[in-house]
Amino acid sequence: MDIPFEITFLGTGTCVPSVRRGSPGLALRVCDDLVLLDAGSGTLRSLLAAGMDYRDLTHLLFTHAHPDHSAALVPFLVATKYTPGFTRTDDVRIWGPPGFRGFFAKLTTAYALPLEGETYDVLVDEATASPHEEGGWRFMAKVLRHPVVDVGYRIEVPDLGRTLVYTGDTEACPELADLARGADLLISECSFPDDQRMRGHLTPSELGRAAEEAGVGRLLLTHLYPACDEEDVVLACRKFYSGPVEKAEDGMRISLRGL
Repeated sequence: MDIPFEITFLGTGTCVPSVRRGSPGLALRVCDDLVLLDAGSGTLRSLLAAGMDYRDLTHLLFTHAHPDHSAALVPFLVATKYTPGFTRTDDVRIWGPPGFRGFFAKLTTAYALPLEGETYDVLVDEATASPHEEGGWRFMAKVLRHPVVDVGYRIEVPDLGRTLVYTGDTEACPELADLARGADLLISECSFPDDQRMRGHLTPSELGRAAEEAGVGRLLLTHLYPACDEEDVVLACRKFYSGPVEKAEDGMRISLRGL
C-alpha cells in the first residue's frame, strides 16, 4: 500500500536566533497533500532547501500565534499571490487554535498588500477536538497549556494505521498525555533542561513522564533553546521514557512507515 507519511524538520529551534536551528516548522507529506505544521521565520526557504515547493502546500496548521510559530504565514500568502508566472487555483486552507480567525483578521489590516486570493479562496478555520477528515487522513486538535491559546495536533492515516502527534508549545499537563495516547510518533517541544524550567514549556524529565504515560512508540525532541544543545536532554528524558528518543535536527526526514 503506497501511502506517503513523511515528516521533514524545517526548523527545530525557537525565537532565539541560532546558526544550528531555524524557527519551528514541519513539512508533512500525507497521502496526496503537503502540510505545513507551524511556520516560523525562514520556513519557506527551508522548505525549498528540502526539495519542496511552497506552491504545492495544501494545508497550514498552526499551534498558536506566537511569531516564532507563525511569522511565515504572511510571506507564504504574499508569495502565493504574487509569484510571477504562477497562478494558484486551489484554495489555501489554514487552521489554528481557538481565536485564530481573529488573529488572521488583524493580519489582513496590518499590511498594505491584500492577502486574499483572486483565483482562489483563503479559508481560515479553528481546529477542534472533533476529527477533520481529509483525503485519506484526518486531524484533530487539543488545547494544551501555554501563556496564549495553543493546541497540539493528532494526525492519523487510518489505512496505514499510523498516528503522529505534534505539540507546538506546552508545559506539563494531562491534556498532553491524552493527545498523544498510543501514537506511533510524538514530536514534542523540549525547550529547556531540567534545571532551567520556564512556565509554558517542557523539560526533558516532564516530557519523558508524559510520553511514558501516553505509551507512544517513538519520541523526537524539538523547539530546543540553545541550552538544550549544551546538556544531554535525551539522557534526562530516557530516565522516564522507555522507548526510542532523540533530538530532531533541521533537515531531518523520517517516515512513519519505517517505525
